[in-house]
Amino acid sequence: MSQLLFIEIFVFGSASIAAVYHFVLFLQQRDRFLIWYSFYLLSLSCYIGFKIYSNNYSPYEPSMNKGFFLLEEFLQVTMVCIYSSFAALTLEVNVRDRFVMSFWMIIIGIGCISITGHLIKAFGTEAVFTSRFHYGLSRFTMIALALLALILVWRVRKTTFQRIIIIGSFIYAFSGFFSAYSFVTEESIFGLKGAEPYLVGCLADIIVFSSAFGYRIKKVAEEKNNLLRSALDNQLALEKVRTGIASNLHDDVGSTLSSISIYSEAVKQGILNNERDMAITMVEQLGEDARLTISNMSDIVWAINPRNDSPEKLVSRMKSYGSELCRAKGIFFNMQVDDEIFNQEWSMTERNNMFLIFKEAINNSVKYAEANTITVRFIIEENGTLLEISDNGKGLPSAKVPFNSDAEELSKLGGNGIRNMHIRAEEMKGELRLSSELGTKVQLRLVIT
Repeated sequence: MSQLLFIEIFVFGSASIAAVYHFVLFLQQRDRFLIWYSFYLLSLSCYIGFKIYSNNYSPYEPSMNKGFFLLEEFLQVTMVCIYSSFAALTLEVNVRDRFVMSFWMIIIGIGCISITGHLIKAFGTEAVFTSRFHYGLSRFTMIALALLALILVWRVRKTTFQRIIIIGSFIYAFSGFFSAYSFVTEESIFGLKGAEPYLVGCLADIIVFSSAFGYRIKKVAEEKNNLLRSALDNQLALEKVRTGIASNLHDDVGSTLSSISIYSEAVKQGILNNERDMAITMVEQLGEDARLTISNMSDIVWAINPRNDSPEKLVSRMKSYGSELCRAKGIFFNMQVDDEIFNQEWSMTERNNMFLIFKEAINNSVKYAEANTITVRFIIEENGTLLEISDNGKGLPSAKVPFNSDAEELSKLGGNGIRNMHIRAEEMKGELRLSSELGTKVQLRLVIT
């Protein structure tokens, strides 16, 4: 068996198996790159299969059968055109890459001109092969254009998959160059003659491209797994939020109904016992609890409304709540907001927690601090977001606690309200600091991720 026949059989088998394998992968993955690669491998198999069938194993002389020669030339140039189209597709060459695109189009055009030239010359003469110059000119021109296009693409295509495709294309181009040079000069290259360097390059190309597609399939699978994992995490987070909302509603409504029941019974007893002042006090407390529950339910409904899912809506609600509450008490309300705040992205839970911390801090200042000015700063710091609520009042009526207070010390300042603020900050992985020395100051810091 000659060296050329051995190489042809080996590459034919490899290309045929790879074509079937990648077509099956296409049926599974539905990746258009795979189907084009399968087309190229099929065209390579057809070209080599016909060379084996033509029974011509002379490295430097084409088939003496005119029909065989023209069909072999057609199959080879067709394969090169399909290869060029596959490379352009995988490297995402489009109309915006006009220089690179023009190279690919010229390569296909030269291939068509080469086939036409051989047909015209072959029909006009008895000689099957008319010119090595014609052969070399068409091959060397296409290879030169392909190398220029690959160099241009290398500068702008940075993904690992595309870089591997470019490397494989360089191997393909250089193997074609060595083969054409050997055929034109009738000299061996590294012990390989005629079409042999090209066939060896095709085999190396199959190995490189198959590795590239293996890498791509792995990355696609990882991305799908990440998407599924993200979807599952989102679903679990949504269930957690729903559970929290249901729990809050249950606690608020249940507590209010219990209070209404107790207060109504107390009012009834007060009326029966002619204790008018006590009955009025109970009715006022009943109304206060009802208003508080309505406010809490309003906060929950606002937080879960998708139309409020933006920093603008959060800032607007803070301004509206703070200004209305302070206006009713004759307190000057001032809120400073950085423009960068509106570029942040927060989840529903984070928005709700920030607003409730803001609300609790404003309520404490209005009720207990005896302040005439409340200032809010919502700004971007070097590595995070700062929400600061401060007043010029006398401070909270409990012990004075510095900024580095822990949860237990914070809870001493204002009962469950301060404790809940601390819990909400921890839920957002934020830092809550509170000072009640020179007026009351609440600072919530969130790290920007």
